Amino acid sequence: MRAWLVGTSLFLHIGLIFGVFVAGAWRIDRLDPGKHHVEVYLPLPPPPAASGAVALKAQPFSHKRIVHELVSPEPRVVAAPEIVASVTGTGTGEGSGSGDDPTGTGECTENCGPGSAASPPVVEEVKIPPPPTMVPPTVMRGLRISGETQVQANDVVKMQIVRDGKDKVTAMFKVCVDAGGGVSSLSQLRGTGYPSYDDQLEAAIHAWRYRPYLANGIAIPVCGVVTFIYDMK
Repeated sequence: MRAWLVGTSLFLHIGLIFGVFVAGAWRIDRLDPGKHHVEVYLPLPPPPAASGAVALKAQPFSHKRIVHELVSPEPRVVAAPEIVASVTGTGTGEGSGSGDDPTGTGECTENCGPGSAASPPVVEEVKIPPPPTMVPPTVMRGLRISGETQVQANDVVKMQIVRDGKDKVTAMFKVCVDAGGGVSSLSQLRGTGYPSYDDQLEAAIHAWRYRPYLANGIAIPVCGVVTFIYDMK
């Protein structure tokens, strides 16, 4: 009988312990689905200060909320360009002057008129006449109205020509005539070989006179080639 009571009591205690264990496990399972995850951040301690440096103290951890505000950009203001008006003044263009020379005139700085400066010098336009027009030798010969054309060599030149075994010498000149018909310029293109005779020919040509050469009814300067042939025969 006593053994049965001990067995029954032992069975009841085991059942009671098992019931308490099951009840505790059931309460833990119900608390798990509703628990929240919390993360805790601990600040790292500052590095050790170097020798002779001031050690930094660790600051206590504090959670700060950062709020980003939208900032509207300020409108860009562009200054308007300064407009300088050109105003014609009514003054005389002369100041009173306050420099070293009390009798001088200063620079006008306000409401200055056109002034009374002297007018710039007038530059006269100089027209350069066109160059003379070249005409054929036959035209030049037809325009000649006076002057010696049969220029004889002197005796000295004649003796030199004979001694050189020549029976003929030739010379060519470019003759330019102005609008009035006078010889304006003369240049030698080919000489006779005897300078004294060339001088005689040039002197004779300078005395020639020509009729004015007309182009569309207007007299113009002309140039042409004149040839001399001196024949000893």
